[in-house]
This record gives sequence, C-alpha cells and structure tokens, in this order.
Amino acid sequence: MFEDPNLMTLLEANEAESTLTDWDGDFHGLREFQSGDRVKLIHWPTSARSRHFVVRQFDRRRPSRVSLVFHSIRPDSKPQPADVFESALELLCGMLLQLQERGIPVDLIASFNEWQKLPTDSPEHLDAALLTLATAKRKAERNFDSLHQVLIGTEEGSRVIILSDVPLKEWKGEVPELPCVSICLSIAEIYIRQPRIRPKAAAPIA
Repeated sequence: MFEDPNLMTLLEANEAESTLTDWDGDFHGLREFQSGDRVKLIHWPTSARSRHFVVRQFDRRRPSRVSLVFHSIRPDSKPQPADVFESALELLCGMLLQLQERGIPVDLIASFNEWQKLPTDSPEHLDAALLTLATAKRKAERNFDSLHQVLIGTEEGSRVIILSDVPLKEWKGEVPELPCVSICLSIAEIYIRQPRIRPKAAAPIA
C-alpha cells in the first residue's frame, strides 16, 4: 500500500495546529482549570468572582475535508502506458484508505467516473468508492474544463489533492488559484501550491 510520511504529515499539519491552539472550534462554555490547560484560556473575570481559575472551553475543530481528484487529461493526446494508469489507481486507493484511517473526511472525484463526487463518510460509501476504483477504465481527455469546474468549487479551509497518470509538466499549470492548499501528484512527482495571501484593505483615514 502507498504511504508517503511527508505527504501525510503535510495533510495533518493544520489539524495538529488547531489541537495545539485550543480555540479554533466553537465556544462551548466555561469549566474549572485543569493541569495542562493553557494560561491564555483563563477567563479572568469569572476566575476573580469564583476565586479559582476558570478556563474557556472550545469544541475541537473537525479535520479539514479533502477532495481527492484524479484525471487523465493530456492536450496532446499522447498515449500513456497501461501500467502507469494501474499504478496511479493503486496510489489513489492507498491514499484514500490512509486518509480514512486518520479520520480525515474525503470526497473522491475522478474523470473515469464522469467527475461525480463520491463521499466516503460511511463504510458503505467507502466500499462504493473502492469498487469504483477496482472497476475503473481510463478516460483520456484533452480539455481541462471539467477539472477547472471541480476545482473552482473548492471551499476555503478544505484541501485538494490532484493525482494523474499524466506527467506533472503537462498539466500543473492548468490548476487555478484556490483558497486552500493544493497538492499535485503524478506517479513520481509532487508539487505543492499554497494559497496566495491577499493583503487586507487599509483602514480609512479619519
């Protein structure tokens, strides 16, 4: 089964961050201070009134959803060896299972499945996605319109992994700017694109 520790570390980075900060989720209420709580979470007015430390409690943020996207788009229509497609499917399957094992919600979207979104949030949905992978037939395309439509619909805060059996140089330039991290993969290459940080508008001068 495919496993790339560096890739999986990257995918889980923001989950680890949110766990450390303790306040990325929704406000849940107040509770008594416990050993290991962060001092910055202490609610000082309530602590002063009750004469013991009280901290703010937040729900832990759920892991960011991942869109796992596969395509076989090549504008020059140059044929690809059949074993490359099979290797890409094996990679795709391994990634899907590992994300599931880590509790990260995944949507599978593939050109060989007419770009339909397959959620994998339940055992039944996961089995259906794995069956789709097991019976997949390569669908060669020359036009990037369908891929663009899928990617542009990505929500801020989610993450996108784009995998192809076509070399990265043939398509990575077609990936639009997204409001989230996008990871582009072929069988032997990886390219990571961070979202552009837009400067905040300057406050008006009084």
